[in-house]
This record gives sequence, structure tokens and C-alpha cells, in this order.
Amino acid sequence: EKQKNFFHKCVIGAKIVRIVLAKKSSRVFVLTRIGRMDRYVQAIREQIAVRNGAVRVISFMSFFIISIHFIACVTFQLGMMYKQFQTVPLIEGEEPDPNADPEAGNSWLTELSMVIYICEDQAGVQVCRSGRVPMTSPQMKLLSQYLVTLYWMTTTMTQVGYGDITPVTEYEIYALIVAMIVGAAIFSQIVGNATQMILEVKGHDAFVDQELDNISRFMMEARMPKTLRSRVLAYFRRTKRSTLRSLDVVLDGIPDALCAELQLHVWHKALYPPDPMKPDSVRLNPLLEGLSTHILAHLVQKFEVKELAPNEIVFRAGQHADRIIIILAGNLEVRDPMDKSLITTIKEGGWCGEQSLCKGKEGAPFEIRSHGWCTILSLSIK
Repeated sequence: EKQKNFFHKCVIGAKIVRIVLAKKSSRVFVLTRIGRMDRYVQAIREQIAVRNGAVRVISFMSFFIISIHFIACVTFQLGMMYKQFQTVPLIEGEEPDPNADPEAGNSWLTELSMVIYICEDQAGVQVCRSGRVPMTSPQMKLLSQYLVTLYWMTTTMTQVGYGDITPVTEYEIYALIVAMIVGAAIFSQIVGNATQMILEVKGHDAFVDQELDNISRFMMEARMPKTLRSRVLAYFRRTKRSTLRSLDVVLDGIPDALCAELQLHVWHKALYPPDPMKPDSVRLNPLLEGLSTHILAHLVQKFEVKELAPNEIVFRAGQHADRIIIILAGNLEVRDPMDKSLITTIKEGGWCGEQSLCKGKEGAPFEIRSHGWCTILSLSIK
């Protein structure tokens, strides 16, 4: 009965993992609506679509774990067949006695024992002790038997092979041969494709790291100051890892209408800031109010995304303003040109440079600079 329960659990576990490998787990969650996790399942699907390299690595490891699990279950099943391998005692020079009691059977389980912690009730007092118990003993827990079997298969399939557990019957030898072949095949695939899988997992980050190394090497050879090198690297690290860099690739080749719709969605927070008069609602940026949908769609395609470093000056006092700026992320500070005191802060969705639309009054009255890293949408008046 214990043997049947163990094998039944092995089969159930294999079915569950097989469903996951078949990428049907998300469908199971959606159909059963466990905890109403639909939106989380959708997020997982999107991550899988983006990180194919990571999914490939996980698939390799999952297949390896399933292989260990299956072969461990088969090996345990073979070990529990020790009664079929009973032997009759032989005395040298004499014929075997067919009526003699057979000795205990043999398998890898009968050759193995394990130290476990046992508690017994003796005269109303619970007595606990530790001792070495044979693997086939009724006192041995099913989980302990599975753990030992899994350990043996793991050391075999990973080509470690401590030799502390060895097969006894020919059926067990067959199972070990299969385990070694499967383990060697999987590991050869992993080693042969290691570089490619690492590049797939890292993706764009690997190329960015290479570019940053080249930039750092150039600045060191040019003997640039350490503080300047740190600022330059921080700028490149932020701009090159920004997801907005992929926007141009996405927009290239798609129709103008779809391009405008995509940009409106990406820049939604800047173009549709919160309405101060109506909580929990948004409105079109006041700078763009009154524009028709057609003009707005045409206008958003003229915006340029720019990254501002900390304390970077956007407009100097008296400088001719030649562009309008809408803040996509971060803050801009408006300071007095005389004593540099802070006048106000322009937050996400705010704008500046609107004086460039007034002919003859294009000069900025105050100094405007970034407070920390800031992403802006810049629209030239030309």
C-alpha cells in the first residue's frame, strides 16, 4: 500500500509539472479563477513573451527536474521489488534444498539504511531516540524514502556519482544506464548552449554593458577626472537602459494613425495629467486644450524624448525660448536668476517654454533647471 501511494504521488506530481511545461498553467488559473488572478496571469504571459531567453533556461531546468523525478520513481519502484529477488541458501558441494526457507530479497533499498528520529509511547511516556533504520522498514517515512531516491538520481544524472548508493539487480542497472544517458545529454546541451542562453537572458543588457565598458575605457585613457567619468557613465547608463529607447524601433514602419495612438498611450501621464478640480480624473494638458483630435495626433509625432541630467539647465534667464517642454517624468525647478532661490517646482505633466509662442517675448524670465533625473517631451516651435 505504501509503495502504491508513493507511485501515485509521483504520477500526480509529474502531471502537474507537465501542465506547467506545456504552458497551460495560465489557462488553468483563468478557467478556475483562483483568487481572481486573471490580471496576474496576463502579466506573466507578457513577461514570457519579452524574456524568451529566461523561459528557455527554465524549460531546460524543468525538463531536467522532471527527468530526475520520473527516473527516481521508477528506481524506487524497482527497489521495492526486493521480494522477487529472494535467494535460496547454497552449501558448497551439496545440492540446493527446495524446501529451505528463502533468505530476504535483495535490492538497492535493502542494502541501505538511514538515521532517523523516532518517538514511541512507552508506559504513557513518549520516548524519542535516533537510530539507523533500514529503508524498507515500516518506520521509514515515505518522504524520507523519496528524498534518498531523489538524492541518488541527482548525483547520478549530474555526473557527480559519489558511489555511496549502488544498484544491486539488473533492472536497477538498466534504470541507472538510462539516468546517466539522459543526464549526460541534458548537460551537453546546457554546456553547448550556455553562452547563447546567457545572451538571451541578458538580452539588450549585455550589449549595453559592453558599450559602457568601451566608454569607461576611453575616458580612463583620456585621463578624465573621476567625478566627470561618474557623471558621464551615470547618464549613459540611464539613457541606454531606458525602455523609451525602443520606441523608435516600434514606431518605425507602422502607419501614422497607429503611431500617434501609440505615442498618446506611452505619454499619457504627461499629456493627460490629473485634474485638480476633479479628484481621480484626468484631463488633456491645458497647453493642448482646444486642439482637434487630428491636429493633436499630428502634433505628438513631432515631440522628441530627451533625458536631463541632475541640475541641467533647460532655460537661462533672458534666453530665447525656441521650444516647448512637457515633463514626462521627474521635476523641473524655477529659480530666481539673481539669488538662485527656488520659486516653484514644475512636476510631471507640467510644462514650460510657452513664451516661445508669443512673438517678441520669447525670452525666459527665470532660470529653469532639472531637479534630479528628468525625462521631457520637447517640441520645437519650428
